[in-house]
Amino acid sequence: MRLLSSVLSFLIASSFVVLNNNFVYATLGDEFEEAVLQNASPECMKDIEALDDNEYIVCQMNMNDYKMNPKEICNIYNNNCKEYFKDPLLIAPNCRDNEGIKSFGFVQLVRYVGLELSASCILDENGNICPISKAYGSGEELAGMDKDKIFHDNCKSKLCTEGFVEVVKDITKIYKQFGIPLSPEKESGLKNVVKQLKTQKCTSLHETSNAISNIKVEINFIIISLGLLILFLY
Repeated sequence: MRLLSSVLSFLIASSFVVLNNNFVYATLGDEFEEAVLQNASPECMKDIEALDDNEYIVCQMNMNDYKMNPKEICNIYNNNCKEYFKDPLLIAPNCRDNEGIKSFGFVQLVRYVGLELSASCILDENGNICPISKAYGSGEELAGMDKDKIFHDNCKSKLCTEGFVEVVKDITKIYKQFGIPLSPEKESGLKNVVKQLKTQKCTSLHETSNAISNIKVEINFIIISLGLLILFLY
């Protein structure tokens, strides 16, 4: 079933699920399908049967999809799926009270994947994926990259800097909602990222970038004004 496939993709993509894929599909899949169907109201069944025509069906994606095509996935996420990842049962609104869906934590899992995508799809002022978002979405440790360059490039954009700070706040909230303790290492790492992004050294870079943009706008305005003046004089 489409709903089942959607849920399983999120379960597998979630970093805190330690089951291997074969076990998830062979065991959890049957259990979930049985739990949902046993408790499905007629209205819920209609929603499930109509999933192919639902506008949010395009939002069935996870971090594995992102790694294969970051630009395309971010485009879909930013343009079509933000509301879905805030309220996953928009895809089947009449299934909100389904005990099977509740017992498997479908809503929480999808929201978690949404946070992963939001952290990986922050865009700069030119519509490009931010450097830290690329690093985060790749699943690689920053220690294995040129960390200083990533932070420097990220700090050039105010949107990248402020966007990632906000996402980190949301990530810590969702961990608390799940009742999952952050390891000291991960908590320290997140705090360190936020601390670095809030430093004067970082903010001065995107302030300089904004100033340069403003200067370009002013120069363009002056050129246009001079052109109009010349036309008027002649």
